[in-house]
Amino acid sequence: MKFKINNNTGSPINYEDEIHNLCGFAQDRLGFQQHPSIFLDHSKVNSEKVLGNTGYYDPGTMEIHVFATGRHPKDILRSI
Repeated sequence: MKFKINNNTGSPINYEDEIHNLCGFAQDRLGFQQHPSIFLDHSKVNSEKVLGNTGYYDPGTMEIHVFATGRHPKDILRSI
């Protein structure tokens, strides 16, 4: 089953397959049953900070939010 990816960056993403592969690997390893929703978020203010936030998980809504603006795809995958 595919994970739901919500692209809020305003730019196309070309690494959806890698996100699904990573999440599938994590599910196999960790054994979670419910899929979290993944949000790639835009934040110009956050992207300009050297020590800005990279992302967070909200257990109440089962959402993974990753700030993607100005970041390399492999760095975004590490945050997920």
